[in-house]
Amino acid sequence: MSEKKISNNDIGLSGELTQKVVSSVAKVSTGSMQKSFKEIQKYL
Repeated sequence: MSEKKISNNDIGLSGELTQKVVSSVAKVSTGSMQKSFKEIQKYL
């Protein structure tokens, strides 16, 4: 495998992708946390 030079454009694109992934994962995890919290409240 030859090492590929990464341009600033590539870094910007991957940065945007990473932000999108992180934000969507955060939304999913907070959503599931709220669901599980509601489930826990049933037993309190």
